[in-house]
Amino acid sequence: MLSLAGLSPGYLNAPGLSRGGTVAVRVATYIDGFNLYNGLKEKHGRKYLWLDLQSLAASLLLPDQKLVGVSYFSARVHHEASSHRQATYIDALKAACPLLSVVEGRFQEKQLQCRACGHRRVSYEEKETDVSIAVTLVEDAACDRTTQP
Repeated sequence: MLSLAGLSPGYLNAPGLSRGGTVAVRVATYIDGFNLYNGLKEKHGRKYLWLDLQSLAASLLLPDQKLVGVSYFSARVHHEASSHRQATYIDALKAACPLLSVVEGRFQEKQLQCRACGHRRVSYEEKETDVSIAVTLVEDAACDRTTQP
């Protein structure tokens, strides 16, 4: 769920940042955790799955930009081993990234049926991530947390 309370204090008080007497452009990042995870895993295996998201975002900034927030969107997986790895990663991110805000979605059970044989199975579909990203992005702009073009 989207939570305003989850934003770090530095993120909420971002207006007025300056570098060398000029006002820095305030930038926030919005990361879809499952798209990032699946894309990295498909392309590079497990090599880059423990990314420091705040450092990655900061490394992409231009000299006149200031990172004011990193929002990470994901739903907790149900498989025991995967769930433990995901929780460990999110805990590590929270410890290493002071600008991080974690926004959790959910999985919804979905019944699938084979068209050829009629066999049924249960699958899970991630919900709320896209909407949460859009709401957070609009909220950050409306609350003047980021510099508007």
